[in-house]
Amino acid sequence: MNKIIKVAIRNLVEFIMRYGSIDNRYTSSIKAIEGIRGHQKVQKSYGNNYTAEVPLKYTLTYEDLEIHVEGRADGILIEDGKTIIDGIKTTTKDLLLIDENTNPLHWAQAKCYGYIYEIIKKSNTRKMSFKERLIETFGVNPFKCSNCGSNMILWEVWHYKYGIVLNRLFRNRR
Repeated sequence: MNKIIKVAIRNLVEFIMRYGSIDNRYTSSIKAIEGIRGHQKVQKSYGNNYTAEVPLKYTLTYEDLEIHVEGRADGILIEDGKTIIDGIKTTTKDLLLIDENTNPLHWAQAKCYGYIYEIIKKSNTRKMSFKERLIETFGVNPFKCSNCGSNMILWEVWHYKYGIVLNRLFRNRR
């Protein structure tokens, strides 16, 4: 049985982007209700091609470990064939004092949302066969003989931990 770890995208980004400064000047004094109102105002200003509060989930499997990464983008705007991941931040600071370097955590979180959104979008477009995934991953067709070019048949699948997990003669051994 796989061990499952669940982590919020925000927590993951905060952990990864942690650094040694104790500077807390960016901390906002906005109350939660003011932040919610700000989000709603921005979200309502978009048209029909905007979806607010989009849940994003991704599962990474490594050996006997499953990592479930989840979060919620403030919104996704699809316009002219382009996708914009919306991360709304409210502040009382003078906007002229804020630039793209003000809080790298916000940018990192948006990049994670964008990455997961792309993975979800690609997985929803078309299911790939095992052979297609291998070709995409390794750049070669594992079912074509490299010596003579003839097609080969997958007869057995061997796993380093479980031994033979698929045998065409005896079906699955697991």
